[in-house]
Amino acid sequence: HVLRHREVVVGPWQRARAVWLTGGMVVSHDTAGQLWGLVASDGLHGTSVSSRRTTAVITHRADLPCADSVDVDGMRVTTPLRTVADLLCTLEPLASVAMACDALRQGILTTADYRRAADAATGRHGAAQARFVARTCAGRPYSVLEWHFHRRVGALGPGWRFNTAVHDPEGKVGDVDALH
Repeated sequence: HVLRHREVVVGPWQRARAVWLTGGMVVSHDTAGQLWGLVASDGLHGTSVSSRRTTAVITHRADLPCADSVDVDGMRVTTPLRTVADLLCTLEPLASVAMACDALRQGILTTADYRRAADAATGRHGAAQARFVARTCAGRPYSVLEWHFHRRVGALGPGWRFNTAVHDPEGKVGDVDALH
């Protein structure tokens, strides 16, 4: 068990530390996503080669290559790329899209990052969903509503540009959600 003083506010760092202290698991999935600014979840997730289960931490069993985790403040945490691959495969479909849109809007990740994450998920359960989200977020939607819009107008034909700057002879006028 991991204990905390009652006055300590529980946030992403405290959740990650709890996962790390519970058997030295690699902080992963939703908990790593919180640290990287990708998801807002109260879940505790860790990855371990051991099949040992705890009541507080959702344990994902995998033999992580060293390149898939980094040291963050004395804890092993999955890299942003591995975290995105995990989340693209395990989140509910619309939650996966929402995570992708938020990270694109905030500039945390690029569409190329999502393609790499989907490629990294090949052979895993949920890989088809990861490829679908990466492909359908190629236009950089900044919300689930924009994602739906991109999919609808994309069916109308080519020539669409999304979240792009518009210029006049005097310079930048502004950014538009969609331009044809």
